[in-house]
Amino acid sequence: MVPKVAGGDTGERPVASAVIVRDGPVLLVRRAVEEGDLRWQPPAGTIEAGEIVGRAAVRETREGTGIHTKGPHPPQAVMHRGDSLAR
Repeated sequence: MVPKVAGGDTGERPVASAVIVRDGPVLLVRRAVEEGDLRWQPPAGTIEAGEIVGRAAVRETREGTGIHTKGPHPPQAVMHRGDSLAR
């Protein structure tokens, strides 16, 4: 089963991220973390209400880099809040 993000306003903004590896190198983008502070991170962005997590990662990668991916193989989702992780 592929997780979906429920609709509704909880005040939290769930994010999907893609870790893309091709022949060894990993795709990273420079992203503003704080004003004037850029960091290297995997492509990521906010998941839309009801969107499947893997598809959100594919969409955010395309929107942020222009790279079209086929999606997670196999689909993977790690959901976390703060310091806790759940698969």
